[in-house]
Amino acid sequence: MKRIVYCADLHGDIERYQAFFEIPGDYHIIGGDLLPKRGYFKTLYEIQRRFLVEFLKPLLEAQKKHTQTLLMLGNDDIESFEDFLRDWKGEGLCYHLHNHLFEIEGFELIGFKYIPPTPFSNKNFERWDSRGITQKQFAFPVLFQADGSYSTIDFESYLKSHPSLAELLEQLPKPRDFSKAIYIMHSPPYNSGIDVTVKKEPVGSQDIRNFITKYQPTLVLCGHIHESPGTIKIGRTVCINPGQLKEFAYTLFELNNGSIEFLKIPPEIS
Repeated sequence: MKRIVYCADLHGDIERYQAFFEIPGDYHIIGGDLLPKRGYFKTLYEIQRRFLVEFLKPLLEAQKKHTQTLLMLGNDDIESFEDFLRDWKGEGLCYHLHNHLFEIEGFELIGFKYIPPTPFSNKNFERWDSRGITQKQFAFPVLFQADGSYSTIDFESYLKSHPSLAELLEQLPKPRDFSKAIYIMHSPPYNSGIDVTVKKEPVGSQDIRNFITKYQPTLVLCGHIHESPGTIKIGRTVCINPGQLKEFAYTLFELNNGSIEFLKIPPEIS
């Protein structure tokens, strides 16, 4: 039996990180948006880099003897910092989830960082979704480079020059058995009740929903939309967004003999 603690969207909040690792578990998983997002573009790279070096790495070093940590970046994190996660894997500090497969108690966990278009500026992790661009852009679109510099882009042309979410989902490692597959997806599925903004607008991914409907993995853990905690089912697939608002939110479950026992999840949305 292995106990799994899951959350997302900590955005560099030190108190929430500490609370997360205080929860006993064999594995701790964070499904994206690890780093602070405060500050202007010209300072964001250094703010996030310092958080990684001065706080997150020492924290992972301290937790190494207590748990295994699985991480991936989210849309508010600068993409080049994935290099830190890859390096830390070699040091035994964490496992980088995106586009990789990790096995626990016969279940296969697979991470997916990409999201559909948002109205926000940082576009590195955004890809074309079947619903297209549905939200009005209220910030100029930028791409961050590996050195922390950034440039403005023509957003629609950028999306069309990259593989779509549907294509990227099909390129993920395939599990042996989808009924024993657990996906960690930063974006929730579209029109699921766990993708609803404060404006009561569903903004999740249609391509992710189509993928879930087609393959029916046993569990999908997501985040991204802080104000939309909940548990739903799409066919046989349980989908969970812990949310992340005023109080620290997480999900807790156990894997044992091919089954999942949920110990703490948000209420089910009908």
